[in-house]
Amino acid sequence: MKNLPMKRYNGGNGHVITQQQEFGSLNDRVLQENIAALKESRKELEGINKLVKKALDLPSDRKRSIIAKFLNYLVPTSWYESLPSSVIKLMAEENDVLELIETLMRSNIDSVQDALRELAACAITKREELNTLEADLGVAQKENWDAQALQEYITSKAEIQVYDVVARLLDIEFNALTAEEKEIRKNDLLDKLRSTVVIGGELMETIGKVCSAGLQVFHRGVTQYYDYVNFYRPISVIRDSARNLIEMNHSMYAAKDALIATFRTSLQAIELAVDAANMVNNYSIASSDMKGLLSSGRARLDQKLKALEVSNRSARPAMLAPSAQAN
Repeated sequence: MKNLPMKRYNGGNGHVITQQQEFGSLNDRVLQENIAALKESRKELEGINKLVKKALDLPSDRKRSIIAKFLNYLVPTSWYESLPSSVIKLMAEENDVLELIETLMRSNIDSVQDALRELAACAITKREELNTLEADLGVAQKENWDAQALQEYITSKAEIQVYDVVARLLDIEFNALTAEEKEIRKNDLLDKLRSTVVIGGELMETIGKVCSAGLQVFHRGVTQYYDYVNFYRPISVIRDSARNLIEMNHSMYAAKDALIATFRTSLQAIELAVDAANMVNNYSIASSDMKGLLSSGRARLDQKLKALEVSNRSARPAMLAPSAQAN
């Protein structure tokens, strides 16, 4: 509650308008301490969203935030029921950190699923490639492919297009090798292919472990999300209720003082009005003073009229005398 101005007015008959010191709640130390605590709690509730976002370093999409702020400013509350749920959700995320966390958790779960899907696709593709390589390696050993054939196989699997001039140079180089050198090169290429199969197997096991880890993260994430969606809405209701309870307490302690101050001030104003009306009686038009004034005025005017009549009578003979002489 804001401090009321110390305003005093004397109506002339001892009437004094209510002063700040006369508000009982302002003089109650325990109540004022409780009010101060309520104000502090209200500030904490109002700032909880920013506090949680900053303390937990929650990611923020600036574009979504700007759009949400614009919608919250522009759209009346009465329109909410007709808006798509996705729009309502977007607007809620800006003002409610719990809604934002729900969206982030769901987004993260979807991201983990995308990662697992990519891992599965990669594992399937890599297993097919290794199976093909093992089969081709068996054929190469059975058919006794030479070094040139093995080189061409590796090049084709690597999807490398060999230029004609390079192919001719390779032919020249291969033909220049001795039988022993050709055998050494063939065995070297076979060893490379076998190593690829071995490393590929290790890679498959690693991918399997990564998939297992991803699945465990997914399980934990889904479980945590399930718990969150089951509890965050009731907790948000509790939070909103806390705000309302604080506002209610704020109004309750002010209610009595407001009524008393309003009644006292109104009654004093009425008393001043009655006093003013009483003073008006002293200046009433229909008063004995006014009657005496009218009577005395009328008497004086009557005397003046009588004097005027006497004067008129005395003037008439003088006016008629010349006319008589002429006759």
